[in-house]
Amino acid sequence: MHTDLHAQKEGINVGQKERVISGAAGAALICFGLQRRSLGGLLVAGLGLAGIKRGLTGHCDMYKMMGVSTACQTKNKAEDEKIEEAISIRRPPEEVFKFWRKIENLPRIMSHLESVESLGGNKSHWIARGPMDAELSWDAEVINEAENEMIAWRSLPGSELSNAGSVWFEDGGDGMTHLRLSLAFTPPGGKIGATIAEYFGGDPREQIRSDLKRFKTFMESRADIPVLKEESAGNPAAMNA
Repeated sequence: MHTDLHAQKEGINVGQKERVISGAAGAALICFGLQRRSLGGLLVAGLGLAGIKRGLTGHCDMYKMMGVSTACQTKNKAEDEKIEEAISIRRPPEEVFKFWRKIENLPRIMSHLESVESLGGNKSHWIARGPMDAELSWDAEVINEAENEMIAWRSLPGSELSNAGSVWFEDGGDGMTHLRLSLAFTPPGGKIGATIAEYFGGDPREQIRSDLKRFKTFMESRADIPVLKEESAGNPAAMNA
């Protein structure tokens, strides 16, 4: 509550992550605009200056007119962006499941992940690289699991990247697994942050699609699939992207 009142008093209506993105995008627009050496380029540079001001002050006039503020958001709802991807892997479901369930394996196939650490029980800690190389971290917990069939997870309150989802491992017969991933998340900075991220090459859908293709290649080319140790059998994995 104190934070909310302070933000209102100072006129801050832009969240911290969105401010970082605004500043970085503004700097990029200034560089691009000045290189054009034209009236249009100067206009683009002017937009860049506005973005830097927005990032430094945390104030957005348009947000004020609309009565919107992202400065004090505490929600943990992954409702803004939804991704569903599927891929077939020529390995049995139990092998694919075991590799995915050992969460320390996931940074090897997910390009945006820096590290995943088990915290014991159903919980884990994640560190990833977001748009413009920004570091994001969050804690997650497994909320449902069926061995060799599915894993469902959600991030914990206070996470920098609010997310939830599930991954399914369907037996396709003849040693084939049909993997289906459903992911929902709230981008830092909301829809505006997501739009800017896509403009600068951070399209999460394309990243997930590429990661699953990398996972398929990795699994189909390996002769030795890591098997979970017995002591980790009661330590379900949490997933992201």
